[in-house]
Amino acid sequence: MDIIDSDSESVGIIIADTEGYILKINENCKKILDIDIKLGDHISQIIDENTFLYDKNNEHSSNYIYKKVTYEQFCFIILFDLNSDSQIQELTEDLNSLLALGGEMISIVDGNGVFREANQAYLDLMNLEREHVVGKSVYSLESNGKFNASATAYALEKKRKVTVTQETDLGKRLIVESFPIFDHAGNIKRVINLARDVTEKENLRRKLKEARKVAEHYQAELQRHINITSMIKTKSMEKVYDLARQVADVDATVLILGESGVGKGVLAKDIHELSQRKENPFIEVNCGAIPESLIESELFGYKGGAFTGASPEGKEGLIVAANNGTLFLDEIGELPLQLQVKLLQVIQEKKVVPLGETNPIEVDVRIITATNRDLKQMVHKGTFRKDLYYRLNVIPIKIPSLAKRKEEIPFFINAFIDNFNDKYNRQKTIHNDAIQLLVEYQWEGNIRELQNMIERLVLTTSDDLIRKEDLPYEVLQLNHENQLSEGGLKEQMSNFEKNVIEQTLRTCKTLKEASEVLGVNISTISRKVRQYNINF
Repeated sequence: MDIIDSDSESVGIIIADTEGYILKINENCKKILDIDIKLGDHISQIIDENTFLYDKNNEHSSNYIYKKVTYEQFCFIILFDLNSDSQIQELTEDLNSLLALGGEMISIVDGNGVFREANQAYLDLMNLEREHVVGKSVYSLESNGKFNASATAYALEKKRKVTVTQETDLGKRLIVESFPIFDHAGNIKRVINLARDVTEKENLRRKLKEARKVAEHYQAELQRHINITSMIKTKSMEKVYDLARQVADVDATVLILGESGVGKGVLAKDIHELSQRKENPFIEVNCGAIPESLIESELFGYKGGAFTGASPEGKEGLIVAANNGTLFLDEIGELPLQLQVKLLQVIQEKKVVPLGETNPIEVDVRIITATNRDLKQMVHKGTFRKDLYYRLNVIPIKIPSLAKRKEEIPFFINAFIDNFNDKYNRQKTIHNDAIQLLVEYQWEGNIRELQNMIERLVLTTSDDLIRKEDLPYEVLQLNHENQLSEGGLKEQMSNFEKNVIEQTLRTCKTLKEASEVLGVNISTISRKVRQYNINF
């Protein structure tokens, strides 16, 4: 039976296209609405999708609700007019035929919350026989744990259409729409429930959310290793990070040694991130950057009014702030002798005594220190406590200078250019000749010096391509000196001539201007540029 031509007095059906224009309408719909509708009319003329279709002042309108189900390019608009119990079974059969397209489950409940009918899809979902539902109260099924929230009960309470999320005892998750049907006195006569099983969608959404979290975690880990460990190209740095990974999950103190700018702070942070303490604080303190008069109160904190100028509320020290996490003391060699005793007490007793306090505070802190000084020599000179040195030097890790890791320099250069391009919205790249000169340079300031130079080049070069001519004078001068120290007289003279022309062209806009500065013909300059393959 074509449901659109059904003679049921309880179901009115309109088929409209996705634009809302009526393609087909059965006679029951015209009778229910008591309005002249014709094909081609827009559905908005008879139904406002945002309101419940019910008019108490129109005795012919009775009780109407509608449900729209999208199926390919058609929209089904269903209108119900329930005037007698004899129509319920026929209505359910009609809805079974039509709403099966949308995969929905139907139940009809009276004004007292008692099930009058349910379709097979609903029964299958709830894993119940018809006799276990029809004639039973929604309240009893809810109290027995068949579902956790009754949409019908909510609709009866609010006296309006409601939509709820419902979970069943079988672990199914439903979206339930409940439509109350009123009599002419305004009392609820029926509630029609249309439910859709969204369990799989919810599971997929949950799995997607979990997968996204995992992906974000690995992305963060990947980015961290791109920024840190993936820069390892030399065997010496592989040994450094192998040792760091081995000691990350133990609480022994670590002493990181190395020249200024080699990345001691980066390694300390990496050890923390690889440890079980990674979810807790990582507090970094540069012992050489805090005035001696303040460093004790900064590290250990103080009681309110402990000294002149102290805050009345007191202050929590950085050691306590790092509780359950990691305290990284950079430039530990700069720590005053009197504070070295207190730090030793923290390491040995796991307790902190703030200034002005008598009662110690227990702390669980992993200590990592770093220095570019020779602590052993300082111990011999009496400027660093011997007992503290041995407590800090349990696991020493020495980071080699950048001069001993030259094969890493190209990687650092490109990584820094990418970072500064993002930071300053630039599109810089660098010529291989420039990279080669930077590799040959002696980086006394190590990675920090290289990073600062790349940042300057990204910001100051006029072209998007950074050439060797753009490099600072000290880099070019070192290259010139290296060239002069190699080869015979003729080769050295050629290198000198090339260097002079390159330096001149850096300050001149045209070859003609350069020829005037050097006092030669423009043809000579042009020929020399080609001879030495100088970029201009």
